[in-house]
Amino acid sequence: MVRLHIKKGNDSLFLYDTTVKENVEVLLNNILEIYDLRLKVLRLCDEMQSLAKHGHFLPPNMQGLTEEQIEELKYFDEYEKTCIPQGGSIECPDQIGRRSGKAPNDAMAEVIMKTITDAKRRSIQQN
Repeated sequence: MVRLHIKKGNDSLFLYDTTVKENVEVLLNNILEIYDLRLKVLRLCDEMQSLAKHGHFLPPNMQGLTEEQIEELKYFDEYEKTCIPQGGSIECPDQIGRRSGKAPNDAMAEVIMKTITDAKRRSIQQN
């Protein structure tokens, strides 16, 4: 049995147990798959944090536009009526204009933040 310590620079990423008989190509593919999945989890956590702060994404044609531009172009958010946070929402405008500004209430945001913390804790090995 062999234990590989996977690092990026001086940062420890994770440990990987394998055998000496393992094919190098298979080993490399397995390690890359784990690394890529870890990156996906971290990206999801970042987007969930933004969801908790500013609500769901606006449609692509409305992102980055001001309220006046949206009204002038007669765009509307078709998800506004279906993407209502459980327990209601609070107004918290997104400075960038990517999200609706209808954030979930504090209780639901706390659940999302706990989920983020748990996902990060499970995907990042603390040395």
